[in-house]
Amino acid sequence: MLEIFCLLLLFFVGNLQASEILVEPSVISVNNVGLGKKFELQVSSPGSAGYFLAVANTGDKRANYAISILSCKEYGCNPYFGYQDIPDVRWIETKAVSGKQLAVSRKGNLTEITLSAGETGYVRNIFIKIPKKKEYYNQRWQAVVKVIKKASPGEMVNLEVILPLWIETEKKPASFFKKIFGGIFRK
Repeated sequence: MLEIFCLLLLFFVGNLQASEILVEPSVISVNNVGLGKKFELQVSSPGSAGYFLAVANTGDKRANYAISILSCKEYGCNPYFGYQDIPDVRWIETKAVSGKQLAVSRKGNLTEITLSAGETGYVRNIFIKIPKKKEYYNQRWQAVVKVIKKASPGEMVNLEVILPLWIETEKKPASFFKKIFGGIFRK
């Protein structure tokens, strides 16, 4: 029984390696998102060039990829512990994709890119604008970023990579009264 399991595991691992897709980062987390203002979502790690997502074609032929941002409900999953599903995924706008000689098309919240063999495309200019409502302060929401490698002629499988997009909004600003008299009236 163990030998069959190992063979199946090797079969699936081999297929995943042949899938010709690499997505970076594996989790996108943005903190202190201001309300009522347009905020750009991007990786801010050392050495990053200010992009939202990198998609690499690790295969030996041209490939098409579809990138979309969905709510957890739309995707059919539950948010991670401590997060809630984003109330409205339409707050997130996709503006452009940049990279080397990319063919790009947009359909709503879906971006499609074509990458040559060995090429990496960088998704940039992804913005979020959360309405300025008091119930949206100090929230922790999750959306889902979905990247699909579309099947080429002769292929039968569309590989899908899913990563969480965690959004934490700013804390509610202290009222004028609390700023002035906050230290005087303590319980």
